[in-house]
Amino acid sequence: MALELIDRRWQESDRHDQALSALHHLREFTIAAEQAREGLREELNVNSTDLAALRYLLAESGHRQVTASRIERHLGLSSASTTTLVARLERAGYLVREPDARDRRFNILHPTERARTVVHSILEVQAEALTAVARSFDDEELSIVEGFLTDCIAALRESGSGVFRKTS
Repeated sequence: MALELIDRRWQESDRHDQALSALHHLREFTIAAEQAREGLREELNVNSTDLAALRYLLAESGHRQVTASRIERHLGLSSASTTTLVARLERAGYLVREPDARDRRFNILHPTERARTVVHSILEVQAEALTAVARSFDDEELSIVEGFLTDCIAALRESGSGVFRKTS
């Protein structure tokens, strides 16, 4: 929201303001990142919550056993919502359930090869494109970009903390 306000100021400005221009481009990057996420969601034909669960499953399943309760905690969902989500992803062919060998009341969730292939093929293209851009800059330039982004992140986090807290 802050970037939208800044972008409006950038568009309305009658003089070139390098700071506003940089923040305009940062806003454009956030929009492009959101559009890329939306494109992945559409390609998979899932909703946003299902995509978040699938991304979690893909990221975590190589390191630990993923259960519905882990997804529930990670996404902050109710038990019923998580059960429905897991069933949807299973029907779509993106995960399979395997009974836990130690406690058969629980299922271990595994991404299917189809899920891995589709998600990784799209994300790999995006990652390669972004890496190529980053590598086109020298270390000094990247240090400046990193400092700018780090400070922008900190500014948003700090300015957003406590803004809506009720004062006594």
